[in-house]
Amino acid sequence: MPSPTPPPLPAQCDENFFISEYAEGSGYNKYLELYNAGTCSIHLDDYAFASTSDSPTIPGVYEFWNVFALGATLEPGGVYIIAHPSADATIVAKADETHKDLSNGNDGYCIVKGTESDYTMIDCVGNWDADPGAGWDVCGTSSATKDHTLVRKSSVTVGNGGNWASSAGTDTDNCEWEILPKNDWTYLGLHNQFVPSPTPVVPSNTPVAPCASGTVKNDWSDAVFGNGISECVSVTPTIVTLPLPANASFASSFGQLVSVKPDEGFQLVVTDHYQLGRFAQFTVCAALIADGRRFQFTQRKAPGPDFILHSAEKVRSCIVVDDNSNEQNPAVIDIAGNIFGGAKGGNTMKTLLIGTPITNLTGFFQRNNFGSAVRATNLVFAVAVSDLAVARPTSPPSVKGDVIIVTTNVLNYFITLTSEDKTARGADTPAEFTRQSTKISLALAKLNADLFGVMEVENTNTGAEDLAAKVNSLNPLRNYTAVGKDEPKIGTDAIRSDFIYDTNTLELLEYKTLDDSNSLISGLVSSQSDGVIFGKNGSAGKSRVPVAATFKRKKSADTFTAIVNHFKSKGSSCGSGDDDTQGAGPCNGKRLVTAKALVLWIESDAFFKSKNNVVIMGDLNSYANEAPVLQLLSSGFSTPIDLNSAYSFQFDGESGTLDYALFKGLAVVDSAIWHVNADEPNLLDYNLNFKKDALLFDSTSPYRFSDHDPVLLGLTFA
Repeated sequence: MPSPTPPPLPAQCDENFFISEYAEGSGYNKYLELYNAGTCSIHLDDYAFASTSDSPTIPGVYEFWNVFALGATLEPGGVYIIAHPSADATIVAKADETHKDLSNGNDGYCIVKGTESDYTMIDCVGNWDADPGAGWDVCGTSSATKDHTLVRKSSVTVGNGGNWASSAGTDTDNCEWEILPKNDWTYLGLHNQFVPSPTPVVPSNTPVAPCASGTVKNDWSDAVFGNGISECVSVTPTIVTLPLPANASFASSFGQLVSVKPDEGFQLVVTDHYQLGRFAQFTVCAALIADGRRFQFTQRKAPGPDFILHSAEKVRSCIVVDDNSNEQNPAVIDIAGNIFGGAKGGNTMKTLLIGTPITNLTGFFQRNNFGSAVRATNLVFAVAVSDLAVARPTSPPSVKGDVIIVTTNVLNYFITLTSEDKTARGADTPAEFTRQSTKISLALAKLNADLFGVMEVENTNTGAEDLAAKVNSLNPLRNYTAVGKDEPKIGTDAIRSDFIYDTNTLELLEYKTLDDSNSLISGLVSSQSDGVIFGKNGSAGKSRVPVAATFKRKKSADTFTAIVNHFKSKGSSCGSGDDDTQGAGPCNGKRLVTAKALVLWIESDAFFKSKNNVVIMGDLNSYANEAPVLQLLSSGFSTPIDLNSAYSFQFDGESGTLDYALFKGLAVVDSAIWHVNADEPNLLDYNLNFKKDALLFDSTSPYRFSDHDPVLLGLTFA
């Protein structure tokens, strides 16, 4: 096979045809996005996306000649998406074609023009030279082509011609990519290469030349999207009322100066701030005044066809509020005079909480990569930004009981750093781990529980025990230790669930785990198309292995058994029959059979000497009206929390409960959720990715120690 010829001359259209986005996420969440930055249509019959798998048979030579769908074309300014057929429904819905052998992180893919024996390299992710291990390093991030999404920087206008090393670079300044976390598909289908950096515009009754009297200049046009927006628009704002009527769209208001108002019975509230730190923007939606936020559809209703109506109404109810700048990771987060952040934004930490009402929102309306957006010129919150921190819960809610239990997700608490082991999931550096462990241990010390059920701890016998020791150092009246401290592994996953308990107040009588080798659940295991629930004997499962432990309250005869759980997530597909498209999401069937296995275990295993005084706790990855939660509630478990208005997690602008502490048989139970995480921006967490300002971190506060809120349960024995 001949060596590839040099890249085409710059004058050729196809030189501006390149890979704009690449994703290697959980499960089958993989795709390539291609972008035509040229001026002529590209007929993809002339191209292929050739690849190698792991270690090439012949270094430098492709192994698989993958052709595009017959007749496929890519128009100027357009994108073409190749996705795995079993990827998340959000990805597949945007795909132009599917391909089942996309990269696991270490497969080289190149766009080439020509034939199998005579071709020209256009662009590559990875190379065909050798097996890189888990993945290729990009922008100084180890194995970034594994468990990440890569987005081409807007400054890139041509492919790399096969020179992957120059494209990958060695740091964030000399590489061609932005690195996003796993399963972040924010930009999919919206490669926005040529948006200029805007000049901030403040509406005024004095027109800006060359605009006529009564108009104002809109310096940032929407022309990149082909809307033909005029530069001069009326100085009188157009009223946009949320939610829009059914079948209406925002298109007629793009490019105009707008004033956003809520419809009768609604208020405008902050619903999402995932991009606050990186892009200085957040999402505002119309929410019912009585609710104060938007809730996940299945928090209040069972999955069903109305989910489509709910999703459409959400699109008509929400807009992005932007700071009128293309700068990433700004030193000062300033949105129309509202300053957020820490040392660089003021003398005290300023947050932005989900549910914060907005009383005035005016600005220029356009589309951006995140949807319909207002470049705010006037933004007024019902509570001043400087006072938002005051509105936070300063301490955990008080619950009454003889024994206090807390279930909490600790956001991949790994002693092993990702810089030491590419399979680790937590902190990248010692500095990050110090930040993470400091904040989590402070939060647990404030919770001051007798028993913690923790999820997302490194699956070693040192992870939970390390956390216990750090909490002990902050609370000398407690003597915490981990149930699994003598178990090198619990299940096959990289993370485990475990208990941390106070030996001063509780005595551990015995504990037990459940995996697929248990004959009591063999019928449920064999009913699964993939033959697994929790896994066994080194074979991977889907839901994490539950841990049951029986405790005796010291100085009494009172006993109870708690089971800590972490059900399969919604982040990747489990295949046909397990995925729900009407609100419950991927792997709903797998989570349901997990709940059934728990109930069967409790009812049938002699370990549970009393079928009463049992607590099921943990991250069930299911909202309140989804089948897994309903299965447990129908089996005699309950909670005093009103699930109709409760939440412990926020995703994509909507809140709901994923975390539960359900009980059976106990005489009196009190319960509450500490809203210390879900309402807070990730701007404040331990992670230092994307050049985050280290001074934004507050080691003296527990806020945003995880992405899930902890649930408290107080047990009073008869």
